[in-house]
Order: sequence, then structure tokens, then C-alpha cells
Amino acid sequence: MRGARVEIVARVVSPGANAERGGGCLVTPALFFYTRNKGNATVAFYCLACILRYVLLAGPYRSEDACEREVHVSTSVATTRSPLSPRKTGRPSLDDAQSLTNRIVDVATHLFLSDGFEATSLEKIAKEAGVSKRTLYSRFDSKSELFKAVVARYTTRNAAAIVPLQHPSATNVERLTHICIETLGFCLNASVIALERVMMAEVERFPELALVVNDYATAHLKEPLRQVLQDGMASGEIIVADVNEIADLLCDSLIISHLRKTALGLEPPGITDEKRLEIARRVELMFRGLGPHRP
Repeated sequence: MRGARVEIVARVVSPGANAERGGGCLVTPALFFYTRNKGNATVAFYCLACILRYVLLAGPYRSEDACEREVHVSTSVATTRSPLSPRKTGRPSLDDAQSLTNRIVDVATHLFLSDGFEATSLEKIAKEAGVSKRTLYSRFDSKSELFKAVVARYTTRNAAAIVPLQHPSATNVERLTHICIETLGFCLNASVIALERVMMAEVERFPELALVVNDYATAHLKEPLRQVLQDGMASGEIIVADVNEIADLLCDSLIISHLRKTALGLEPPGITDEKRLEIARRVELMFRGLGPHRP
């Protein structure tokens, strides 16, 4: 019982002359409490002290006057387990497992952005997340895999806010311009710039980071561009041999270039009216150049 107060009183009398006063059962109280409370370090310690006191003070080499002792042990015992709250056993539920994975990725995101990729170890991430290394490694084989999860989750969560232009009379030029402006606005926020700086600083020693950014972030951002370009081809506004190639050119020239300049400190973060006008001009020029040529 939590907070119970235990009083242990052991009358210690040496065997031999005083056996009639209880010599055969002299340390029975201490032994009983020691046996019953092995799981509680505090109670077991004091019970063991009673037994040792008997051996040292009540042995056959001590006088009878010195042999009779009354040992009072008083201690507050706080148990570590409560019978009302049984420990959970078995595998965690899917929700608990996903929550644990999210916590690991949250901590990894914070440490990667604050300390850098190389300075952040998986051991440190596990400690900050409050999980064992075994739990972390069961989800991510390497630090690169965890960085990939950071980039993928951030891109998926935030790129979803890029909503295509829904106006029914909007042209494909207007739709593509809108998507490019919204995507650039997403890429020029503080967190994306910080992730870009981590990748740029560590890419020589960890070239796989560039592949992570290209495979998960850049590819995800290009998909809305491909959709509008395909609609342009279907309507006959543009004629191209490879939609993916045009989407790559648009993304690199209108989005990635500004992101890299901002990460290097050559441009201020955030999207400006000047950048919006630049995007509008280039998209219109591209549609004109890719349109059908009439004699």
C-alpha cells in the first residue's frame, strides 16, 4: 500500500543462557519481513540490518547483559507498483505505434534543424524522444532514412495547403501561374529554408541527402505542374514531347532557384510582388513558345 508506515520491532537475545526467553525465534520478525519484502529495497535493507545486528551483538561471545537489545526500525515505505494500475503488456496498438513514430520524427526534425545532420546521432534522438534505441531502429534503419521521413512528412503536410485555382473560367496559364506562386511561397518559409541549408551543408559528406530532397520534396511539388501541363496539351494550347521535362524546367527556374538563393542569403525569405510578376511573365512566355505554330 502506497505511503504505508511499517514498524519493525525485533527483540534480539543471544542463544544459550537466554534460550528460555525466546532464543530459538529471536530474529523471526526480521526474517519474516525480509522474506516478504524483497521487492521493496527500503524494507528489505532495514530487515537485513536487524539480522546483522543480531549476529554482531547477540553472538555467543557477548555478555548476557549486552545481548538483550530492542531494535526499532521505523520507515516510510512507498511502493513502486500499485495493484490498481496493472502494467500494459503486449504490442502497442496501431494508434500508439503511429504516435510513437510521430514523436521520433518530431524530435529528429528539431535536432536536424538546430544541430545539423552530422552532429545529430540516432542515440541522441532516441534519448530526446524518450524511447529505446531498439524502438528507434525498428522503425528507421539509418539516420538517412529518418531524415527522409522528416522531409517526406513535412512536404506532405504542408504541400497539401497548395490548393489549385478553382475558378471555372481560369485558363491553364492562370492555373499554372497560381500553382507556381503558391509553391514558391511554401518553399520560402523558414522551415523549408532551414532544411535546404542542412542539405547544402552536409551534401558533400552525405550525398544521399540530395537524393532524399529530390525524390520526396521536389518530385511532390512538380506533380501539380504536370497536371496543368497535361490539361494544356489536351486542350491544344501547348504541344510538348515530354510533360515531365517541362515540369522540371518550370520547377527549377521558378521555384528551386529562388529557394537556393534564399538559403544562401542572396534573397530575403518570403514571396514578393516582384517574384509574382516574374512567375506570371515566364509562364505566359512558356505557353506561347510551346503553343501550336500557325502560318
